[in-house]
Amino acid sequence: MKPETIQERTFAKAFRGFNPAEVQEFLGQLAGDVRGLSAENAILRLEVAKLESSLRASQEFESKLKRMLERMESTGSRRCSRRSACCIRAAPR
Repeated sequence: MKPETIQERTFAKAFRGFNPAEVQEFLGQLAGDVRGLSAENAILRLEVAKLESSLRASQEFESKLKRMLERMESTGSRRCSRRSACCIRAAPR
């Protein structure tokens, strides 16, 4: 519900009903609260979008680091096994 809808709402007059001035004052306060909450909600949605974007970037960076580490481990293990084979062949008998 929009704040304007609340503020512009009217009620039929009834015998021994609510004081129209009090009702209008309350609706005005309520509309102001809804307006403030809507603004806060918009700000928080922007903040969430920024944080989600930052999270995605961090996850992509983490993924790249993992792939790099896996390649380095793979390269290191191949070098080590080649070195071991060379050492075994070159060892004096």
